[in-house]
Amino acid sequence: MDLPKYCELIDFDEYNMARKVYLTSSALFRFQKSPVLFKMDLDEGGQEATASMDLGTAAHKLILEGESAFLNMYGVGGPINEKTGKCFGRDTKKFGEWVAESGFSDCVTAEEFGAIKQMRANLIAHEIAGPILAAGFPEITVRKEFCGVRCQVRIDWLNPDGQINDLKTCADIDRFQWSIRDHGYIPRAAFYRDVVRSASGEFVGPAYRLVVVETRRPYRVGVWEIVDELLDEASENNKISVEELIECQRTGFYPTLYEDLQTVENI
Repeated sequence: MDLPKYCELIDFDEYNMARKVYLTSSALFRFQKSPVLFKMDLDEGGQEATASMDLGTAAHKLILEGESAFLNMYGVGGPINEKTGKCFGRDTKKFGEWVAESGFSDCVTAEEFGAIKQMRANLIAHEIAGPILAAGFPEITVRKEFCGVRCQVRIDWLNPDGQINDLKTCADIDRFQWSIRDHGYIPRAAFYRDVVRSASGEFVGPAYRLVVVETRRPYRVGVWEIVDELLDEASENNKISVEELIECQRTGFYPTLYEDLQTVENI
């Protein structure tokens, strides 16, 4: 099973460092929310990661690349709080100091490690998610110019037939439909699809699926496919946003989008 010619294997640090050179889907979505937020992220090196984001990254590593790759990067354990007998949380200073002394890039608690392994088991057992993750390439980078701007996307899981799959973790899968809107998953998906189309030279497809697993018991799993009509509409909006971004870069002015008087029409 050969990697498509338009794809690259690039580690996350290299991909992340290139964000000032290549436009990403998350950066474009921040620009659509407010150009000044985009500029702030660019100047300050991106948004600050939270504990839940760090855990999501760890889950991606084990689920997509396997336990061996995970244990090469992550330590398992943590400092114990003598008062409670439990491990300090990963967002505490004590845990951060323990990670720094461990020699690993990052660490998870034994409880988190067990949870991530169960998440992976539930994904594999799922009737739709299981076959998706049975064959493919994890963490694939595609770079190509789109609308006159150099862009890059990092695909969580690319199937041999070119199907794009985005692994998402969430606390409550019942509320995931709101996350689709709040986190801009549709315009981001359209951006991915357009960059891959541009790089591969194929206009048809690929479909875009969100493979979702909960981060807490019972670790429910679901798969959402974004229909082409929504992706097509979002793609047109993305093209307009890229044109606006180019203009902001030309003038040096990045508005907040709240310069004008706001009116309340519906609650």
